[in-house]
Amino acid sequence: MKTKKTIKKQIVKRDIKVLTSEFRDFARDNRFLLKPFTTIFSIYLVAISAILLAGVHYADDIARTNYGYAGWSGFSRYLSTVLSHGLHADNYLSNIAPLPQIIAVGLLAVAGVIVICLISGKEIFKEKWTKWIWRVIAVTPLGLCPYFLECLSYQYDAPYMALSILFAVFPLIFRKKSRSFYIIMIVISLLGICMTYQASAGIFLVLMLFLGIKDWNEGGKKSWQESLKFLAWSCAGFLLAMLFFSKLLMIPRETYVSNDVPELDVFLSEFVKHLDQYFNLVFTDFKLLWLILIGIIGFCFVLLFVVHSRQNKIIATIVAITGLMLMLVATYTPYSVLAKPLYATRAMYAIGSLIAVTGVYVVSGRGWQKIATVPVLVLAWCFFVFTFTYGNALKEQNDYRNMQVNMVISDLNELLPKLSSDTKNLQIGGQIGYTPVITHMPNENYYIIHRLIKSTFGRNVPWMAYRLTEGPILPGTSYNQKLNLQNKNLPTLKDTVFYTIKGDDRNILVEFKGEQMEVGF
Repeated sequence: MKTKKTIKKQIVKRDIKVLTSEFRDFARDNRFLLKPFTTIFSIYLVAISAILLAGVHYADDIARTNYGYAGWSGFSRYLSTVLSHGLHADNYLSNIAPLPQIIAVGLLAVAGVIVICLISGKEIFKEKWTKWIWRVIAVTPLGLCPYFLECLSYQYDAPYMALSILFAVFPLIFRKKSRSFYIIMIVISLLGICMTYQASAGIFLVLMLFLGIKDWNEGGKKSWQESLKFLAWSCAGFLLAMLFFSKLLMIPRETYVSNDVPELDVFLSEFVKHLDQYFNLVFTDFKLLWLILIGIIGFCFVLLFVVHSRQNKIIATIVAITGLMLMLVATYTPYSVLAKPLYATRAMYAIGSLIAVTGVYVVSGRGWQKIATVPVLVLAWCFFVFTFTYGNALKEQNDYRNMQVNMVISDLNELLPKLSSDTKNLQIGGQIGYTPVITHMPNENYYIIHRLIKSTFGRNVPWMAYRLTEGPILPGTSYNQKLNLQNKNLPTLKDTVFYTIKGDDRNILVEFKGEQMEVGF
């Protein structure tokens, strides 16, 4: 007679067999998706090659490389913390670049394939590659949007930021499943976003709105009912996830960003003000050519939406324009509702999802409609090329910084022994400034470069100073943030083109003379 323990073992073995069999069948049935995945992955990997070759410790990569900490849980990004310890195979996070960035590219490629499948159906990938290659190129702004380049520059954060994009598109795979299962998947995925990188929440809203109006446009007379239900349940899942996260999981923050929400009486005005600030930055950051191409793609989207419509053409035009405006607003809605949003480039990449989904839709046209493919391909090429411009500029800036830092170290090692005190307070003032390679770029075309490349050595950026004082480089010095040595009338010890060193027996102030830079946090 079989014991309960034996029966349980048999049940477990049977379940494992079933799961293994299902996974094998799934892999066999969907192996045709490997080609588009490999294509997107290759495009992304080549695109960020300049960033990888630069090998720059970006912003707080400097501190993580020096101390090996995670530090994301303070911003409620618990999943990033947990996954990082698994990826680095240790509680101490040693620098394993470029592996995290390569993993990020893989996750973005999976997200890109899902987006194309949601819009065009996965059957498109069973056809000849010439039928789907334009869709693959059109979806690349999802990961090559200039704003997301900051995320891909992080040697520690990159995979978790990319994972948040995958979380944003993943639940929509199940929109045709049962209502309860779909909502559960939304909640799980949105919580995944909130615990990796919250800026991707806008991507879910963009894709949700796009699929809602697309399904209505291609359906019958009563398709509006199904579309409204889909949008309603999607919004319900979104709000449920956000409510759960904000009430039970989120740690309140009040630093350079706040996750608090404005008071009800000023909520709408603050929301509009923040949204206006985001779009002002987009218009300032993006090149004029990019903005023109995006405008043309938007026009082509409306035109083809109406041409393909099975609904009344006038109503289809109104829905297309309204839907496009709503998707535009949705890109930055999650951060705009906060009392103090984050305007850094790494928080603004959701606009890339709107460019990607409209681009994939536009290149799906046939016959004369193929002309609309041109602006999509040109913009994708512009973004692709810009990644090399940015990666090379990042390396130039890093070399420029290291040159000045090495000069400071050399001068301090010469000056410090002449001071009588054994221990000196060291402070850094001013900014190193941008390398001439960047300052010579025309501002109207490369303003975004100044926003992407941030100061990692200067006033209020202590990481590099810590590296100077906590090792044998400058023995007998300590970085003191409490004192304000700039208010002291310290005598000048050395004056150079790049910086001035002032000090007395107990204090050393290094003031750089470069232009003001955005601080990298």
